[in-house]
Amino acid sequence: MKIIITGPAEAFDDDTEEPVDDPRRLAPLDGLDFSTDKCSNYLGKELDEIGLRGGVIRLAVEKKKLRVVTEFESPRKLTPAELAKLVDDTRGQWSDGIGEGEFRHAQKYKLQIDVSPFGLGPTTAKQIADGKKVATPRGMPLHKALEEKKVKLARELLASGVKLDVRDKYGQTPLHIACSEGLLDLAEEFIQAGADVRIKNKSGATALESLCVCQEKCMRTPQPLAVLKLLLKKGVAVDDGDKQGVTPLMWAVNRGHLELVKGLIKAGANVNAQDREKGNENRVLMYASDLEIIKLLLKHGADPRLKNAYGNTAWDSALLNSHQRGYRQRAELLQKHGEKLDKKEKDDEVGRARLPGR
Repeated sequence: MKIIITGPAEAFDDDTEEPVDDPRRLAPLDGLDFSTDKCSNYLGKELDEIGLRGGVIRLAVEKKKLRVVTEFESPRKLTPAELAKLVDDTRGQWSDGIGEGEFRHAQKYKLQIDVSPFGLGPTTAKQIADGKKVATPRGMPLHKALEEKKVKLARELLASGVKLDVRDKYGQTPLHIACSEGLLDLAEEFIQAGADVRIKNKSGATALESLCVCQEKCMRTPQPLAVLKLLLKKGVAVDDGDKQGVTPLMWAVNRGHLELVKGLIKAGANVNAQDREKGNENRVLMYASDLEIIKLLLKHGADPRLKNAYGNTAWDSALLNSHQRGYRQRAELLQKHGEKLDKKEKDDEVGRARLPGR
């Protein structure tokens, strides 16, 4: 079963930003697609379980008008409610997802493309029986068992020889999920069974970052340190950050995992690391709100005077939120430590100036 969803699109001249409706300029856009990602990767759970495939966003010129088209393959005909949901999810990707409002793959034609222009016309959907069989997916049983925290089933699947390095649509392996869900006994078993600890998910995060992201109560026990040591022993770099440059230490600091922060620092994590968030890079200290963790970071060399792209320090960030409980105390601690570092540097400079020969 083929499902075709189509809607109006609009082209704009790069220089004048005026709408373009000249058929000669629109013609080269026919068939142009964004094939590096698919709408089927971002469907809700109900649609995802049906087994829909495809979902590439492409352009088409129909009756001298520019259109956006997305095709899916389905193992069965969708109900009206399912089809309506698919249309809604697809339009969401056109406007705010992988289409990002402007389809940026026509720049060589000196055009900008908007695949979700407001008010230009309706979105239509049709289902066509094309004779092709699309298998209903059996899913990834180990991933599903972990997400539902069915530990016994997960162990049975592990004993049956299920592959440990298979990734889901988010690029996560069972090890990623076990770490992020706080199933640390299973995480250790996966590592011991040969799971590749260096595999990254689609966000560029290793299992170590997934461990640090976890919000489970078990993170208050010593067990995360055992998993941390195993991951590092098997080859994960302690400062290996994701695509945004967020390091495991930043997440552990953000989540308030004191013992894990201690373990990461002991392993050599950079306490002054900086992420790559567009336009507003932040330092490790800017992720912290727990006073004990802040004291620990300062003790091991975190510098509260370091600035982000806007020229703000961790102290400035704390002051901005000083109306919230605990932030004023945090700001005062950072300020005092910064002043202490300034004084020490000044005293050291004076001491050097008094040395013979200077």
